[in-house]
Amino acid sequence: MNGPVRLFVASALALLAPALVVAQGGPPQGKGMGPYDPSTVVSMSGTVVAETRIDRGMGHKGVHLTLKTADGEISVHLGPDFWVDEQKTKISKGDQITVKGSKVTFDGKPALIAQSIRRGGETIDLRDTSGKPLWSGPPKK
Repeated sequence: MNGPVRLFVASALALLAPALVVAQGGPPQGKGMGPYDPSTVVSMSGTVVAETRIDRGMGHKGVHLTLKTADGEISVHLGPDFWVDEQKTKISKGDQITVKGSKVTFDGKPALIAQSIRRGGETIDLRDTSGKPLWSGPPKK
């Protein structure tokens, strides 16, 4: 390939790469922000009606809750099972909780990517205020 053609191909790939990532659903949680958007953060309260673990083909499962609110049910995306299961506070079916998180559309339906969950006086923090997962990065000392 000569210089101008090589430059054109490199430029085209650089422009198309972000579109390909978005078309594939964005980076997996824990590998980047994913669809978390700090400008869409809301708090929702309700009752946990189900927990689902989704095999993401990355050696772990994603933990999701179904939360029944006054406005209907919404899927709440927590994080990887290896991290959620290590938390001191456990959330179970029937628990009354308040979730703070980014309201997004996932598989064509409204969902929350949880930043934190509060049950009574207990809180589970999952992401910082920018949406960065607390399980990513260097371990806390």
